Amino acid sequence: MILSFNIEYRTNWGEEVKLAGLSTESTPMYTTDGIYWTAEVELEVPQEGLTIHYSYQIRMEQFSTMPFSIRYS
Repeated sequence: MILSFNIEYRTNWGEEVKLAGLSTESTPMYTTDGIYWTAEVELEVPQEGLTIHYSYQIRMEQFSTMPFSIRYS
């Protein structure tokens, strides 16, 4: 199954948006205008269904820490 994630977030210079919680690595999101961010993730779905927990993370290019996170389930 391919899941599409979209968020409207106005980044500051040097910030990037990532998806976390869907795999061991965070997934980068992409933008063309610095406001609307999107990503697609392919996940295997077990027979009994799937519950997804994820968060959007805002990262600064020069720092490895996440100063801000939005969690969804």
